[in-house]
Amino acid sequence: VMLGNIVDQLNERTNGKKARELKISSDEQQWLVSLVRLIGNLCYECKPNQDRVRKTCVPVRKSPGSSDLDFSRNGLHVLLSCTTFGVSCFTLREWVVMAIRNILHENVENQAIVAALDAQDTVQSV
Repeated sequence: VMLGNIVDQLNERTNGKKARELKISSDEQQWLVSLVRLIGNLCYECKPNQDRVRKTCVPVRKSPGSSDLDFSRNGLHVLLSCTTFGVSCFTLREWVVMAIRNILHENVENQAIVAALDAQDTVQSV
């Protein structure tokens, strides 16, 4: 949930910017990388932790400044969202890839959720 909050704040701040223009402070980078590393390492060959990431609902505001929350995303969605910031923080992207790999390893339920996902929006890289 904490990772989701950080990702949401970054998304609000960087909305409409090109990938090369994304700026993440060193503190934000440390938090993001640390949380993703922790999640990825805890899920290594541990099905209960892999399932917990899938089952954890991470609320998101329906619109900026709104108090209405949407509970349709889970930890997998948040981790995949972190790849958006890979241009600004290469280390984060690498840890996200490792974490997703650990979460999907021999977990059919998690694999099915990721396989069913559609891209919601693209980040301009030029």
